Amino acid sequence: RYYDRFDKKQIRVYLNEDMKKDAPGVLKDIFGFLEVDDSYMPDTSVSYNEGGVPKRKLLNTVLTRPSIVKRLLRPLMPAAVMKFYTELKHSNLDKPPLDAEVRARLVGLYRDDVLRLQDMIGKDLSGWLKV
Repeated sequence: RYYDRFDKKQIRVYLNEDMKKDAPGVLKDIFGFLEVDDSYMPDTSVSYNEGGVPKRKLLNTVLTRPSIVKRLLRPLMPAAVMKFYTELKHSNLDKPPLDAEVRARLVGLYRDDVLRLQDMIGKDLSGWLKV
């Protein structure tokens, strides 16, 4: 629908996999496209809202359960402690691989959409269709 309402030159589509490969390059391109200062480079070394299955459930509960104590202490914690807390939370997550049968079913289900998107944005998405 965006392509119906806006000139194609006004639209940019960025893929998460490109951001993972070259975050500074993608951000520089975004800033250039938006015509804003491209000399600023945010810290992209930290991942937020990572998903996964907890390796140690008790540790996950302690780290993620809301608590008045945590909420009160958070502003007082040094940056190094907060960084350690975030790294500990992320290191406790396991990312199990997608079952091959499920992947094959999903690829079949979304094949036409992926091919349309590929044509629309002019990027090779054939890797998304590998089973």
